[in-house]
Amino acid sequence: MKLLDVRPWNSRSSDDSASLDWDHSELRSSEVGLNEIERMCFASDRDNLRDLQRIHQRAGGKAKVMLFGEFAGKKRAEEVDDPYYGGRDGFEIAYEQCTRFSKNFLKDTFPEAKA
Repeated sequence: MKLLDVRPWNSRSSDDSASLDWDHSELRSSEVGLNEIERMCFASDRDNLRDLQRIHQRAGGKAKVMLFGEFAGKKRAEEVDDPYYGGRDGFEIAYEQCTRFSKNFLKDTFPEAKA
């Protein structure tokens, strides 16, 4: 798998992860091709979703491409708030959303599993 643009996390996200008692020293962000993803690919917002769908179509990928906020637990899907534009608490808000979406995704996908 070819990873592109591998880089450490932004310093603001590093500060927030430290306050949440995370060891983020080994984490890196990267881009991968959709043809390398076989099952699912989550987009954080609708602009990202459109881009991923376009790439997916061109690549003939197998993945289901969808908005991560489909698992918001509400009637309408949510977009992950962009932490870079959300003020000082932007990363905390995005963390809360991603945590909630992840828990709902796991509950919906694996209903027989216990938390």
